[in-house]
This record gives sequence, structure tokens and C-alpha cells, in this order.
Amino acid sequence: MGWIQGSWHGVTNVESSTWIAWAAWAAIALAIVTLVFTNHQINRNRRVAAEQTRPHVGVLMEPHAADWHVIELVVKNFGQTAAYNIEFSFTNPPTVAEYENAADGYADVVPLQLPGELPVLAPGQEWRTVWDSALDRAEIGSGIESSPGR
Repeated sequence: MGWIQGSWHGVTNVESSTWIAWAAWAAIALAIVTLVFTNHQINRNRRVAAEQTRPHVGVLMEPHAADWHVIELVVKNFGQTAAYNIEFSFTNPPTVAEYENAADGYADVVPLQLPGELPVLAPGQEWRTVWDSALDRAEIGSGIESSPGR
């Protein structure tokens, strides 16, 4: 127990310049911790802001507003900034029956004709194209081939 009292006595019986030096080192350490934490928060806020303001482009299918039987392929920018140079890339491209060239009640399935690129979509803007028609599909019925070419 004597060593504790001796250590305590050694700590409390120091000059004021020693206390000032310890306080300065403590302030420096606190400043470094504060700078590291502030830098982390600033970087995090930048990442969140960049994520929130980038374009969010989605592709979906939707029935036409006026013609219930028409199904449209829709490309829409849900983000807060414009999306540029939008290209289509599908593992399995969307296909459609070639109704206008149906012969003998049969229609071939062909890839849906899409542009090579959409130059720009403003926030909230969408691009649409007719994908399929329920009436045409009902008229041809089971006469739609399962793959291009017969």
C-alpha cells in the first residue's frame, strides 16, 4: 500500500509547469480525436449526398394509361439529377411477337427493337415504347412461336 501513496505523492508534488505540459498533451490528443471524428463524418455526409443526388434509372413494364390492352416498356429516371447516355443491356433481351407479319395464324418471336442509347433523361422523365398487346396476343393465341425462327 505504501507504493500507491508514494506514487500519488509523486504525481501531486510536481511543479505547475508539469501540469501545464500534461494539459497541453491532453488538449492535443483531444484535438486529434476530434479531427479524425469530424473527417469521418464529413466523408460520410458526402457519400450520402452523392447517393441521394445521383440519377436512379429503372426499367419496368406498365399498362398504357388509355388502352388497357397495350403493355409498355418504360425507362424512368427516379433520381434528382439528369441521367446521361443510358444504354440497354439485358442478359435475356425482351422479346415480342411479330404480329404484323403473322402468317397462317402464327407469329414469330423477335427481340424488341430498342434504341442504342437514350441521350438524356431529366429527373422524373420517362421514355416509353409499346412492348406487347393483349388483343393481338388473344387473336393469335397459341400460335406464337417460343423462339425466333421456325
